[in-house]
Amino acid sequence: MSADKSSNFTASYTYKWAFTKDEIIHCPENQALWGSVQDFGEPYGPWMLSFYPNGYRSSVPAKFAFILKSSFSKDESVPSCLARAELTLTNYEDQKQSSTVRFSNRYHPISKINPCIGCGWYRKNFFEKFPDIQSWNKIDVTLVCFFTEIVNNVVDERNWITYKFLATNVVSYVSDYFFTLDLDKKKLEQQNVDCNVICYAKPMFSKQPKEISIPMHKSLLIKQSDLFAKYFEENSDVQISFPNFSEKVVKDIILFCYKNELDSYTDQHVVFAVKYEMKELLRKADEYLSTVTKKSNVRKMMQLTEKYNLPELTKQCFYISETNKGGSLKAFFTRFIQSIALFFERLFNGHKKF
Repeated sequence: MSADKSSNFTASYTYKWAFTKDEIIHCPENQALWGSVQDFGEPYGPWMLSFYPNGYRSSVPAKFAFILKSSFSKDESVPSCLARAELTLTNYEDQKQSSTVRFSNRYHPISKINPCIGCGWYRKNFFEKFPDIQSWNKIDVTLVCFFTEIVNNVVDERNWITYKFLATNVVSYVSDYFFTLDLDKKKLEQQNVDCNVICYAKPMFSKQPKEISIPMHKSLLIKQSDLFAKYFEENSDVQISFPNFSEKVVKDIILFCYKNELDSYTDQHVVFAVKYEMKELLRKADEYLSTVTKKSNVRKMMQLTEKYNLPELTKQCFYISETNKGGSLKAFFTRFIQSIALFFERLFNGHKKF
């Protein structure tokens, strides 16, 4: 296929390499047989191509794959996107024998979500995918890439904001939240972000808080709490705001929705979990705080669990109290135990509102 000269695509960029049949057969599973970086210049920059003939370990298992990754990582602007690619295999000993595979149905949709990656995944290994070339002793491979300009609005900006946010915070398998590949049917289904989470930052030299909007998948909020499900049922608005919590806490909550865990938890995570009935967040915060409770901070932790009734934290506070010889700490803990009985009455007193 010749390069597409329409306004949507630029001229092609090409990788070329060659293998012997034995190299492909004996390449270990999940290991790249070949890799190459090419700098396509402005505005595309360097792209790394890796070829996996006998398996690629990822969130979408594959027996044969080639992966293209842009060097783009921290720049705030969105780079130009890989739009489609063509893989051509040619018999080194007979150039008239060739096989061409086109991937436009995958690359272009993926670029709407992550403009820094391109991929070809298959459930069959290399020779299962291309049985006609098993008789070739040496294979010439050509991969032609076509890029599209950002001015054509290929990238969904909201998806890209969320993707960068998750990738920056090292969320494993970030791509799973945006698209799934049905490799048998060669079908790509997109799952776009569908709500905005609003939080507020306090600029150093301004009295007015700055509103920050972070797009995310509404279904992940709903999964964490029935309160969120009820909110979205009753409100057609796809925006949800948490004005009483800091920017960091709200971002932590978003990460928790995707990862189902955080590296550490604070009393503010407990407050958020109770207010919005996020049971899993509350459970994990309780477990974590019980591990960091010690004599120097036990009074503070007692006050926290007195108010929010955290079982694991309560046990740890009791243990520290029992092993402490000071009478004042025991007296404090006795009052604390008595007050826990009032917790559930306070917790469920009145209807929770956003």
